[in-house]
Amino acid sequence: MYMNELPSGNWFCSVDCGILNFILERLVECGPVKVPHSLTGLIKSTVGDANGIGITNSDMKWIVLRGKGVSDENRVLISQAVDIFHNCFNPIVDSITGSDFIPSMAYGETMGDSDFTGVHCAMLIIESKVITAGMFRVFGADVVELPIVATSETNQGKGYFQLFFNCFEKLLAYLKVKKMVVPAAEDVESMWIQKFGFQKVTPTQLREYRQTMTSMVAFQGTCLLEKEVVGPHGGATFQNGFCFRLSSV
Repeated sequence: MYMNELPSGNWFCSVDCGILNFILERLVECGPVKVPHSLTGLIKSTVGDANGIGITNSDMKWIVLRGKGVSDENRVLISQAVDIFHNCFNPIVDSITGSDFIPSMAYGETMGDSDFTGVHCAMLIIESKVITAGMFRVFGADVVELPIVATSETNQGKGYFQLFFNCFEKLLAYLKVKKMVVPAAEDVESMWIQKFGFQKVTPTQLREYRQTMTSMVAFQGTCLLEKEVVGPHGGATFQNGFCFRLSSV
């Protein structure tokens, strides 16, 4: 039996995908979550003066946003994240449309043949100021891609990137996602492998990803890396999936 046309509204390839989407929507609605002091040991002691206004680790928060349909209040955070990405990366321009990938991804837009409506942005923020941000997209319970992640220039080298990754992996474990993949440029490939435990995707696995996850981002000059998600799994359910809380466990 074949469909004559696509169903109206949101539709998913499986029940699990529908549940993941539901939980991500609830996480966006929950707003910022305070990062517990037990996790902030990754930040160097000078962080209190990093922004020149006496901020302490206890002011640090974690938030997940979806660019498509973002509120005016949270649009400011998305805009800050876009600025960080533009400051840290060379322009990422689509060869066909000539458009910039970064804002299209951040705001969940469709650009040519690329559909970024399912992209979310996770952030570490201090008093409404984005410190580290990463755009990600979930491909069911098997894989999530993290194509772009960066820390603001004034806060680089202070441990924020590592803290972001720690929180992000906890989020994926909570969502019961098995693997994460990142497209790594040659100059940072060793960092992902040695510091964060990634490994190169085999040619066979890469072909499978490209065939089954056709919307996965592929940047020229990068190598795709993958990592098994580490952490306690099974936290995300309809009963307790409405709010994500970070912990040191």
